[in-house]
Amino acid sequence: MRYLLFIFSFLFFIIASCQRVSTIKNTNNDEESAAKITPSKDSSYEYVAVKAKVEFQTPKENNSFKLNLRIQNNKKIWASVTGPLGIEGLRTIIRQDSIFALDYINKKYIETSFDTLSRLLNFEVDYEMLQGILLAEMPLKNFDTTNKSIVNNQILIKQKLKQINIDNYLNSTHQKLEKLLLLDTRTGHRLEIVYREYKPYNQLWFPENMDITVNYIDKITRKPAKTTINIRYQNPMFTYDKLAFPFRVPDSYREKK
Repeated sequence: MRYLLFIFSFLFFIIASCQRVSTIKNTNNDEESAAKITPSKDSSYEYVAVKAKVEFQTPKENNSFKLNLRIQNNKKIWASVTGPLGIEGLRTIIRQDSIFALDYINKKYIETSFDTLSRLLNFEVDYEMLQGILLAEMPLKNFDTTNKSIVNNQILIKQKLKQINIDNYLNSTHQKLEKLLLLDTRTGHRLEIVYREYKPYNQLWFPENMDITVNYIDKITRKPAKTTINIRYQNPMFTYDKLAFPFRVPDSYREKK
């Protein structure tokens, strides 16, 4: 269970750094071309289903598991985690106003909300941001459309929120994220997400690989450390056909505080 919680907690950190109030600056003079660009958000489907193999490595451990992910566009995210022995250890469902998780190993469940997470993390977190990260779309949708630039054949949208510098690099053809960089200028912590190997699925572009790297100072050793996560997507499906989101808390389960 702790592996999926680690992944989602990590994603919460990412998206929370991309709050809605921001400033955007050009980095070159190609304003005319950049002004014509509008980063896309696919709307030609209602449901997404995709499987993934997740591997992550920290200075102390190296683990992997399988992830079954389903999304109803702008409504809910469902995920199931299976360990190396093929046993489901965790199932979660995330809606606009709630987050539930079932811990099958310890027979407990977790119930929380984005508001609670926002208070605990001291910044705003919402559903739209999380879905955008998972689907390789810009997590911050509101920005000044006249302030964009073209850098090395990529769309670059630079943003700044308090001490966080944010660089969004989008493919100039399909306008989906290829790289997302976040730098905490106060601590020097750096986070990078790279989306690789885009392929068209029913005329929709989707990456096969998502690489996450975070460089930080370890709180205990006070030395530089790095955590890497690779999410390898398999068999993505975009459809209007209704998908099931099975989730039920057994009567015998107790809430994990």
